[in-house]
Amino acid sequence: MQATTTPCILFGLLILRSAQNDTWYVFIRNDKQNAALLAPLAVISFPDSGSLQHKQFLPPAHASGKGYCFTYNRRMTDQIAAIIVAAGKSQRMGGADKQLRTVGGVPVLARTIAAFEDCQDVGAIILVLNPDNMAGATEMSREFGWRKVKSIVPGGERRQDSVGAGLSAVADMARHGMEYGWVAVHDGARPLLTPGLISRGLEAARAGGAAIAALPATDTIKQVDADGIITGTPERESLWLAQTPQIFRTDILVGAYSSLAQSGDDSTATDCSRLVEMMGHPVAVFTGEPTNIKITTPLDLILAEAILRGH
Repeated sequence: MQATTTPCILFGLLILRSAQNDTWYVFIRNDKQNAALLAPLAVISFPDSGSLQHKQFLPPAHASGKGYCFTYNRRMTDQIAAIIVAAGKSQRMGGADKQLRTVGGVPVLARTIAAFEDCQDVGAIILVLNPDNMAGATEMSREFGWRKVKSIVPGGERRQDSVGAGLSAVADMARHGMEYGWVAVHDGARPLLTPGLISRGLEAARAGGAAIAALPATDTIKQVDADGIITGTPERESLWLAQTPQIFRTDILVGAYSSLAQSGDDSTATDCSRLVEMMGHPVAVFTGEPTNIKITTPLDLILAEAILRGH
């Protein structure tokens, strides 16, 4: 979209973002005293999506002259951009890719995507895959008619690298005018989640900006050293078993990844909430689903089939 105004002299261009994160303000000073030094500005270009409004404004007290204020309203949505992480090597599956194995006659990955497709709180899906599976996923998208899948991108060596690739795709959507207020990260190998679990997670995350699905531990947990000797027995009441989805306000998760990059810390985090915890932001838990199992071994496929038959 382009907007043309009466030409004015460009003394300075100041771009500010509103506190609501959905409006960009472009201020143009018009100072005729500098006309001999500066060229006139007639057109400002913005991304095609979004709307542009124009009005005259009075500059702040420390500035002089008149000017123009363009407000570019980005399309900001309170929906979720879901990052489905499925870039693992399936080593515990004997080399067979677990994402392509079937449960109830449907590929694991397709069942996972279906829950997000059916959830009204999800606006976009980013698939992060093992590069060897990119072509297969594209074909699967056509077969199952995925409407919300906006990008299919290759993952990295570690889980956090793959999530980072997904966040880059979310940022790319924002640069093109569609910005999502929330990000959900989910294991592609958890195909039995329900759309209701995703919505409950978003509701829990609204309170503080971050929440993960988890279940209270029912077994006694032991801390063990490298020699196999028990060093402690934590109170079971304080222990929860983490699941996905893990839902964050987008700026919080992006900030966690940015902090990690700036720190130079190359440690591996097994889930996204750990990175958010490291930057000091509280992360809440909401009750997950016992059937929301992760397909890791052939035995898990048998269990998933049994759960489906039980339903």
